[in-house]
Amino acid sequence: MNYRIFTEDMLRSFRAKQAAAENLQRTADCLLVEDRLDRERLENTAEPGCAKQKRLGTRVFLCETRKRLEAAKTEVAQVERALSLLSDTEKKVIYLLYVDRKRRAVDELMEELCYEKSNIYKIRDRALLKLTIALYGAVED
Repeated sequence: MNYRIFTEDMLRSFRAKQAAAENLQRTADCLLVEDRLDRERLENTAEPGCAKQKRLGTRVFLCETRKRLEAAKTEVAQVERALSLLSDTEKKVIYLLYVDRKRRAVDELMEELCYEKSNIYKIRDRALLKLTIALYGAVED
């Protein structure tokens, strides 16, 4: 297995995972309110069959949403924890190349850090190795 590729893919999807976690949290909050409303309707209705069915559907969707939210939060936290192990320079390189995926990121980094292109790539490689070990615990040579 090439864990470096997994690391690069995880970094590329990091912003999307953060946004997904925020959206899932909002969805879960809305479903919780809807569940409370369904419960009140159920208590105040003469024919509870339809209301029970709706509440069951809401509760199932809420449960699934919470599971997806927890998975997204866990992945975001893992990447954040791994990124915290990097130096400021390594972080800057990784963010520009993978997380923010800026066009002409290498040129921008060369100018800002006053490094040659080969040094930027060495910093990237060192940072990816650190991240891969932090995320997966091992790498192959």
